[in-house]
Amino acid sequence: MKTVIYKGNHYRCRDDETLLEAFQRQGAEVQFSCRYGVCHTCMLRSESGSLPQEAQRGINQELQDKGYFLPCKCHPVDDMRIADPLKSDLFIDAVIVEKTMLTEDIVRILLEPMKNFSYRAGQFINLRHPDGTVRSYSLASTAEEDYLLELQIRRQPEGKVSVWLCDSITVGETVSIQGPEGECYYREDSLTKPLLLIGAGTGLAPLVGIVREALAMNMAEEIHLYHGDRHHCDLYLHDFLNELAERHPQFHYTACLSIEQPLQAGILPGRVNDIALSRHPDLVDSTIYLAGSPKMVEATKAALELKGLTGQNIYSDPFIMSNHETSVPNPVPNNKSQEDKRSSPTFEPNQELCLALEEGSLVSRILNDFYSQVFEDPRLAPFFHGVTQQRLEEKQFLFMRQLITGEKIYFGDRPRNAHHWMVISDELFDYREKLMLDTLRRHGLPEPMVQQWRALEEQFRCDIVKEEPWKKKMGEIEFPLDGYGETVLDVGSICDSCGGEVDVGVKVRYHLRLGSLYCPDCMTDSDQTEGQSNSLIF
Repeated sequence: MKTVIYKGNHYRCRDDETLLEAFQRQGAEVQFSCRYGVCHTCMLRSESGSLPQEAQRGINQELQDKGYFLPCKCHPVDDMRIADPLKSDLFIDAVIVEKTMLTEDIVRILLEPMKNFSYRAGQFINLRHPDGTVRSYSLASTAEEDYLLELQIRRQPEGKVSVWLCDSITVGETVSIQGPEGECYYREDSLTKPLLLIGAGTGLAPLVGIVREALAMNMAEEIHLYHGDRHHCDLYLHDFLNELAERHPQFHYTACLSIEQPLQAGILPGRVNDIALSRHPDLVDSTIYLAGSPKMVEATKAALELKGLTGQNIYSDPFIMSNHETSVPNPVPNNKSQEDKRSSPTFEPNQELCLALEEGSLVSRILNDFYSQVFEDPRLAPFFHGVTQQRLEEKQFLFMRQLITGEKIYFGDRPRNAHHWMVISDELFDYREKLMLDTLRRHGLPEPMVQQWRALEEQFRCDIVKEEPWKKKMGEIEFPLDGYGETVLDVGSICDSCGGEVDVGVKVRYHLRLGSLYCPDCMTDSDQTEGQSNSLIF
């Protein structure tokens, strides 16, 4: 048994438990979500003691070198002293060097980081408002050609951060940034493949960086960039991109407008993704980058799947609108209240899909196949710890049947509450979605019906994807997200830590979110220093 010192308290970690399990057993207040190393919510910093390799898996090398690790994957090998992450490690200062309004509501901001900052063209950074609110913005710059980081940000009328950046902040001020993040970046193995880039609005920003990096690497293959918006004034880099195309014969730029008429020469009418895909029917050997609204990105992905393309060469960081805040790339940053005013999606019964699913009998087979895969999947299984596959299939069957038929047969939590504690990225949501779509096709569901099923699930993306847990809400009542309670048992039970029986009348501790119960022997397996005790919430 190892001793771990955290916030002045001494905790004992048994050989057969992780440090997170030891913390929870002894009442420590620590953040967590998946408990299996997927989300990194529980990440802490070791000040002394050896770290097992598994405890640092998936953490970037710079943070590993500073002792950051995951308690949920850590079986201590010796005594440890640990602490919370340092803000200076996660965020660095950057100075506003230049600020230019490209249009009435789009600003270009150039930042100079105060520390070395390595990134790939197309990634995004997290930028923190003085009140702690964090938003994410894609980089339009390239590390090889630009000394400064470039952001292109559209003002949202009720967006706290975007209004601050567009209207209030001035050259010379300092902001806090963190990153880089994101999968929508240029890859060197794309040099031998044609590129297709489709962007809407300020989703153009990461695509410009990708194009510039590809051209700087003397890419000889064709590069096609499509940018779409609603009005002429929204094509904020129109002249620059036309000039870039004149200098590089392999680069082709096409502007699209969905509303404003008449059009200027060279601008096409219609939605940017529809135009791009209609002009490029064969994309099997291409690398595709998508950026913009979730609706556009998901519609384009669906169309590409119908063409037989997989996600291997398709990269995107869709922009999310977060309770009227500024457009931000995946994932949705810290905004605990963003769900408060959003109503749940409503659906009309879908008789065509119901018939295709054999009035529900095919749904049962699909869900059994799907969740058999989920429970074996290292990325998805951790979110269902303590839940039986059978129970999960039963609940999902009732939920999907109600969505498709309109029958009032599901009485469980809606997706927002059911997933409130799960930290899930858009990338993980996509990963799970692909597994489901492959399962639907394997069971012979016609492709139009596959896409209708997908559309049903897509409506709940904004209820599931998030960067940190949300509190569960029932009506106007908001339940604690974490913490512990104590109670005296009126019926016998089993300790979730040691597995021993707990008799009637025994006082036990339980975790408010998990419901895990701890007997007196397990909950007091800690030594306190200088009269301090573990803080509990009752």
